[in-house]
Amino acid sequence: MADIDMLATRFALITGHPRMTLTLQARGRDVDENWHFDDAGLHLLCTYSGLGAEWVASRHADAALRAPKGFAGPFRRMPLHTVALFRGRGTDEQDCGRGLAHRSPALSSARSRRFVLRLDELR
Repeated sequence: MADIDMLATRFALITGHPRMTLTLQARGRDVDENWHFDDAGLHLLCTYSGLGAEWVASRHADAALRAPKGFAGPFRRMPLHTVALFRGRGTDEQDCGRGLAHRSPALSSARSRRFVLRLDELR
């Protein structure tokens, strides 16, 4: 709980908004395993157990989106306990881009469970 409190406090300082949604999920089945962009604003992810979120560099995003389940890479996986900030597409005043293409790892092949914290910015 202390870790989540610390992350929420820092997230509020980064976003400049004290309000946020907090989701703590225990996942034992596949969710969001397709490559995608979020429409949400800034959000924080931290995986406490299981496989971390996978993300692809911008130059490979179109290929990943064309083959949402068949894209074999290159992509990276967040290490356990790593904190990452993801920006959704078209969320700032300059509309700087489309965000980061990412997915949740397939759990069926890993026979794994995930325990994930997600904080979403509220404006």
